Amino acid sequence: MIEVKSYRHATILARDLERTRCFYRAVLGLKEIERPSLNFAGTWFAVGEQELHIVVKPDLEGDPAFSDDRHIALAVADFDKVPSFLQQMKIPFRMGSNPARRQIFFRDPDGNLIELQPAAN
Repeated sequence: MIEVKSYRHATILARDLERTRCFYRAVLGLKEIERPSLNFAGTWFAVGEQELHIVVKPDLEGDPAFSDDRHIALAVADFDKVPSFLQQMKIPFRMGSNPARRQIFFRDPDGNLIELQPAAN
């Protein structure tokens, strides 16, 4: 069993980044926070101690198993043991492509994407 330590963030998709950015700032009063340089448009907001990631992805095709980025992110204990556990459970997964962050992505039985990251020590 994977031991979840905390909730990290949610990611939602947007069609128009500026319109969405204005909505979350003006309507909900969220504070925009630093976002790493990624190969797609988006913005991040602080929501208390957690984050809301807004992503603009005009082309969701490509990897058929992981074509939709809406997901939850959780911090887990024993991150390095997760790949072998998922393999034992016959759950397909992929490692994240962000070199600044260790990530594992997989889907629940209903197709919802889950991201796991190592818990801070």
